[in-house]
Amino acid sequence: MNKLFFITSNRAKLMHARHLAQRFNAPVRGKKYYGIAYREPRSLNRAELLQKSYEDARERWFKTAGNPHDFFFIEDTSLIIHALSKRREYPGVDVKYWMQEITFADLDAKLIRRGNNRDVTVRSDVVLHLPDDFCEHHRIKERVIHFTGKTEGFITEKEQPVETNLLYPWLDNRSFNKWFVPKGFRVPISALPIEVADRHDIRRNSIGAMLQYLSNYNVFGDHPEKVNLPVAKFLPHLFPPLLIVTGLPCAGKTTLGAFLSEQCGYYHIEASDFMKRAFYERHGMNSVLLIESFAEEALKKTPDIVVKPLLEEIERSKAEQLVITGFRSPAEIEIFRDCYRGSAELACWYIAAKQSIRFNRSVRRARHDGAETIDAFRKRDTLQCGMGLESIRRMLRDSTVRNEHTIEHYLQSCAQRLGLSPAKFRWPSLIELHERPTSLEEAILIGLAVHTPDKLSELSTTEIAHRLNKVFAGSSINTNKNNVSRYFNFKPHPFYKVSKADEVLKYSLSATGLSRALHLLKSRQSRQHL
Repeated sequence: MNKLFFITSNRAKLMHARHLAQRFNAPVRGKKYYGIAYREPRSLNRAELLQKSYEDARERWFKTAGNPHDFFFIEDTSLIIHALSKRREYPGVDVKYWMQEITFADLDAKLIRRGNNRDVTVRSDVVLHLPDDFCEHHRIKERVIHFTGKTEGFITEKEQPVETNLLYPWLDNRSFNKWFVPKGFRVPISALPIEVADRHDIRRNSIGAMLQYLSNYNVFGDHPEKVNLPVAKFLPHLFPPLLIVTGLPCAGKTTLGAFLSEQCGYYHIEASDFMKRAFYERHGMNSVLLIESFAEEALKKTPDIVVKPLLEEIERSKAEQLVITGFRSPAEIEIFRDCYRGSAELACWYIAAKQSIRFNRSVRRARHDGAETIDAFRKRDTLQCGMGLESIRRMLRDSTVRNEHTIEHYLQSCAQRLGLSPAKFRWPSLIELHERPTSLEEAILIGLAVHTPDKLSELSTTEIAHRLNKVFAGSSINTNKNNVSRYFNFKPHPFYKVSKADEVLKYSLSATGLSRALHLLKSRQSRQHL
């Protein structure tokens, strides 16, 4: 199936396009080249700007090994303020720079001097590149197609405070959206509920027309309704179930997941790693926003925000035994039950422990994001319960596992309950690793997971490249620092935790990443013994 890429360096625009593409079941992939997406000339001529932007994007696409069978597109947004557009469109295609230079007070004064006509037209232009094989198959002469959409409205009479939108970052307080009021409304589009904002979206018509065009040619393939396959009922001691583990902070969820991953062959997926990825996709890794606020809002409005990519990872990994930890709302569990297509029987556990015991564990762990006081810990519990954990606790009262004794007792009782015989994993030596995997992602995961005397928990991209070259010292493949940087800059991954030290981003394995690395190492060892 052909893929569709949006070439842009603007994270909010990428998330916007993906949001608009949902109604077409069209996956939109991001494409950001190292340093810059494409060079956009500062021109007041729309045709020239679009032409030169497309040509530069196309050149970079093929220079960086863009697949010739895939589609890509660019988008430009422009603005016409009718009262100020006598000789030319104002500010027209220069709106991005204009927004950086003008204040609402200055704009308001200009409009009042011109009779206070506040009508505007927002225009979106999309340029779509069609691959040669697609054009030849469908006998299409043009390799480039242009789509346009317009939205009418007016500039707000009074500047209104608009908060950063946690889930829909294109409805922001930085772009023209904070001043644009669609016809028939009294507040800016950034302040409207998403279902209302969607109907007056400034890119809905242009991107929608492009997606409709591609759908007419069945570019995205058929998307039949999900077929509910019968769930196989296995004997528990012969076929362990897919295990969903929930509970409050420091109850023992991740501890159990790590144990099942290392000693029992499970692939451990931590839901919060996917929530962080969703947050980074929308707000970047340098955001000062609180991820807790984002998660709370996300679970209320888009309860599948974690479940959907988590299911995609399950499909991609092909793992036979799975444990999922960290779901926070009953809706997540229900959506997973409805959408999971595997044959394993599902089992859901709630791990319980007294608050005082959990707080003491938090203190002993001394994590950077841990609660420092019992009051802060109680507040976190209240937040988690409000997200849905209290409802889960009641829902799973007959499937509660208590964890208030030693860790050995807890893990042994869980293994017995699942009918498992744990076997300690033997980590490979550096001599055994020798050749680096051709996949950079696999190399990074294994390289960060294996034990070495100088192993550090958090590494920069330069340090990761050095580490891989040391771990795989006998390999013919040399790891370049720039390739590692491109990998991390391309998109956020659920496999890593991100921290910042001296303005440098540093990475370490998340719970999901460590389990993925173990999964890869075990597969590698199995192949070597064949």
